Amino acid sequence: MSTRQPAIIVAGSINMDLVFCVDRFPVPGETVRSRRFVTVPGGKGANQAAAASLAGGSVSMIGRVGNDLFGSACLENLRSKGVDVSGIRIDPDAPTGNAMIAVDAAGQNELIYTPGANGKVIPQDAEQAVDAISRADMVILQFELPMQTVCGVVDLASRLGRKILINPAPAETPSPDLFQKVDYLIPNETEAELLTGINVTDPQSAMHAAEKLLQKGCRHVIVTLGSQGALVHDGTSATHVPARRIEVVDATAAGDTFIGAFSVALAEGKSLVEAARFGCAAATLSVGKLGAQTSIPTRREIESFLKD
Repeated sequence: MSTRQPAIIVAGSINMDLVFCVDRFPVPGETVRSRRFVTVPGGKGANQAAAASLAGGSVSMIGRVGNDLFGSACLENLRSKGVDVSGIRIDPDAPTGNAMIAVDAAGQNELIYTPGANGKVIPQDAEQAVDAISRADMVILQFELPMQTVCGVVDLASRLGRKILINPAPAETPSPDLFQKVDYLIPNETEAELLTGINVTDPQSAMHAAEKLLQKGCRHVIVTLGSQGALVHDGTSATHVPARRIEVVDATAAGDTFIGAFSVALAEGKSLVEAARFGCAAATLSVGKLGAQTSIPTRREIESFLKD
């Protein structure tokens, strides 16, 4: 296994999350009282970048924020997590992306997302970072950027011979040739169902969804299953990687934490199943704390958790 710090590039969304803690979610037309309110840096791209950095990767990010207080706070937070932000542009015309998140007493969440500057990220933003991408062990993307940009970055990374990991969230159907360039596709249960039409509720149904996604051209599919862990399919066989159960405080960013930690473990030379086990441990730890990036564990915490 390599002792070199893996180089990870994340092209993705950067948000400020506005988190409301409630006993239960409101029904339409109803007002409920929030027990607690916090602002937490988030966005799937930024979450995954922070998770990869804290898990031991050398991480650079490509994206945009607005010229506002939220943007400044998000950049400073990423720097504090060890992420190289030189590839993040400050957009003069759009606000920083944000998400309004309600978290109920069971730790489940509902989100309303405003793309803001994330919607202004273009393929040329990645082309300006071509040298860094050419040296990357893994290029990570999600679907919170415009699909044209996602496809452009994937094309660039593919031409450069880089490994490509895509988290298809929020789920939408991309062009068929995109899947054929993806080394690792990591949807959750809902995203896997939307992409395949298969109701994913357990490892068995996740395996069927993974097989259907592999038929689209992906080389490996990992379906994250929340408290049930993850289903890993390497194109030949499937393995269920269970997760340890802990008390859930907030499930926000658990999937992002899995992806960041998984990508680092894989780039270090761990097997697909070992990397998924590392990712599951990181994700499990994250649900025990409130917030997105505030809940992401360090490598030392992950390794300690795996030893217990």
